[in-house]
Parts: sequence; structure tokens; C-alpha cells
Amino acid sequence: TNKTHTPHRQKVMVTSTNQEKLTAVHRAFNDHFGMRSGSDVKIMFDVDGCKSDSAIYHGQPWGLQHTFEGAMSRIQDVKNSDYDNGKDYDYIVSVENGVECLLQHERVIAIDVACVVVDVLQNDEQFIGISQGRPYPLEAIQRMKR
Repeated sequence: TNKTHTPHRQKVMVTSTNQEKLTAVHRAFNDHFGMRSGSDVKIMFDVDGCKSDSAIYHGQPWGLQHTFEGAMSRIQDVKNSDYDNGKDYDYIVSVENGVECLLQHERVIAIDVACVVVDVLQNDEQFIGISQGRPYPLEAIQRMKR
């Protein structure tokens, strides 16, 4: 028999309005969590974004700890705001990019990494992930700070 089920919907708030981050979170949730293995239950995730403050006064996190703190600050900023407008969100996701520096004798290599924090609002559980790094021109980062 061919069973057709109405998908169960869950709501995700992203601590950014950056379209690349919204698309990445939408794809990750719907592609990875959308279908339960061995089940015909489909979960669809609706993803919204809102502006938030990383509490990093100069805007660019340096180092993994600073990047993580920026992601956590964004989640707290969203929780302290009226972000839901009456909607009941299931998750808040923060994607914070930061710069790790690798020192060599003749130069400094900057590596862009993302820290992703998923806050499960139902039970306040948090999951943290770190992306692969990608080389980033240090000169471009220094210009962003000015």
C-alpha cells in the first residue's frame, strides 16, 4: 500500500538574515533530519532569520573561543528579544564565522571557520559543530576591521 502522510512541520529561527546562512541551515535540516530512517514520517523544517548581536564590539571574531562566544551571544540575544512574534519555534541556530591564525616564520595564514550552535528549545539542549577551515586572505580581514 502507498501511504501518504502530511509532513510534520517544525520551525527553526536562524540568528542571521544572511541568505547563505539561511539556505545552509534550511538544507541541513531538511536534507539531514527531514525523513526519519525506516519511517514514512516526513518532517519539514520552516526556516526564518532575524538580526542578532554577537556582542563582538569590532565585529570580527578571532580564534575559536571568540567565534563560539559570538554564536552563543547571538542565541541569547534572540532569546531575549521578541523574535517569535507569536510563533512557536523548535530550534534556534547560530552560525558564526571567525578567523583562526596559523603562524609561520615568513607569514601568517588566516583560516575562516564556522561555529554552528543548535539550541533545542524544548529541552534547552545544545549541539555544537565546527566547520572545516578555508584559507582566507589576512589582508582582506584586516581591511574589514577598519
